[in-house]
Amino acid sequence: NGVYSNTLKKKNTTGHAYITARFVNEVKNNGTDKAFEKSRLVVQAYNDEGKEISTIFSRRTFLKVVRPLYGIPEAGNHWFRTYHNHHTENLNMDVSTYDPCLLHCSDSKQGFGIIGMQTDDTLIVANDTFAAREEEEIRRAKILCKPREQLTTDNPLKFNGAVVTETAQGITLTQKRTCSHIRPVQDQAADTTNSRGKVRKDATPQEQYIAQRALGAYIASMSQPEASFDLSYAAQATDPQKDDIKALNKRLQWQIDNPERGLRFVELDVQTLRLIAFVDASFANNKDYSSQLGYVIVLADEANNANILHWSSTKCKRITRSVLGSETYALANGFDAAAAIKSTLTQLLHLTEPLPLIVCTDSKSLYECLVKLGTTHEKRLMIDLMCLRQSYERQEITEVRWIDGNSNPADAMTKSKPCHALQELIDTNKLRINVDGWVERSVTTRSPEPKAVRFATLLESPKQ
Repeated sequence: NGVYSNTLKKKNTTGHAYITARFVNEVKNNGTDKAFEKSRLVVQAYNDEGKEISTIFSRRTFLKVVRPLYGIPEAGNHWFRTYHNHHTENLNMDVSTYDPCLLHCSDSKQGFGIIGMQTDDTLIVANDTFAAREEEEIRRAKILCKPREQLTTDNPLKFNGAVVTETAQGITLTQKRTCSHIRPVQDQAADTTNSRGKVRKDATPQEQYIAQRALGAYIASMSQPEASFDLSYAAQATDPQKDDIKALNKRLQWQIDNPERGLRFVELDVQTLRLIAFVDASFANNKDYSSQLGYVIVLADEANNANILHWSSTKCKRITRSVLGSETYALANGFDAAAAIKSTLTQLLHLTEPLPLIVCTDSKSLYECLVKLGTTHEKRLMIDLMCLRQSYERQEITEVRWIDGNSNPADAMTKSKPCHALQELIDTNKLRINVDGWVERSVTTRSPEPKAVRFATLLESPKQ
């Protein structure tokens, strides 16, 4: 019926924007018995509150952002929710158990499709059937987007700050552009550049330390697992000293000198796939005498061709009193992540049987606790050991292997020294494991239903 606008014109200064708010009076369900008038806020966007706002709006006024633009905090949530609902409702995709941003098409009749989301950007692995349906649904939903690009040997893809390249040897993931923004930490005020190229003037050494460590850790979490421990260790310094800065700069310089260092993914035999989790821990090696936990999860086939899927290097939140305690917590963390990935891969690949999950540790005491029903004096560990042992008995963990420490790639997640096993795995995509102990057992199918527990009945005392 009418349009009412409140417009505030301001100077185009840094950090400020024009404010426009337009209310539209419209009739909903026109021509029906349930018709009603409704006012709708069409456009409303501003960055910083100015003094002039108080002259337009009264105190305690709530402003709702209906159509967010770039620069407003709620914009990311709006675009993600809109785009995520489009995939789940219009494309009938299911959310994976590992990450809500990873979706897959469960109905094979609608094509094979896997989508990874980053706010409003998507990376798609699909066949022609699903690709055509996805493009049609985008057009039907009237979502404005750029033309879709396809990965070829001549056309690499950029996604989430990384470059995906196809070669004759496989698909590689690198972050050369992000590595170019890394600068060694100076002992005086200096300018820094973030991953988006924004320059920060006169940053103090402590501010440089925080910014450069975060930038290096972002790269390490995406494509350079060799740098994970040093950057995780650097995060524990709340007041960095000269030795901390020197150690961090050594790792940052390695990333600067190796911008093309990344991960390569080779083709695997789907019929013989297996998921392998390597775990390791270092006892009381941090400055506060806490332990460092780490794991590397690999997808491999019978020919030992392998692709790295996930890795982690974190400080143990609990104080451990023995090497066995640290190794137990590392195995618990690695198994949690591997179990989620196992469930997700079973869904994505439409497998009729779950993937075999193999856990590898270089701790003989932990290995014997699991396969030989051993015990420990630290009773706090028994809960984690019983959970792991139960998963092993139910064959959720297919096999537990005791391996040589020199062939454990997870060793790089807990120590600063170079790990030849991880380096060889990244360079060749081949697994070479020296197994010292394992248990051979037949594969049995167990019912997921828990068995009913029978309790003994109390005997009635004889009557006098």
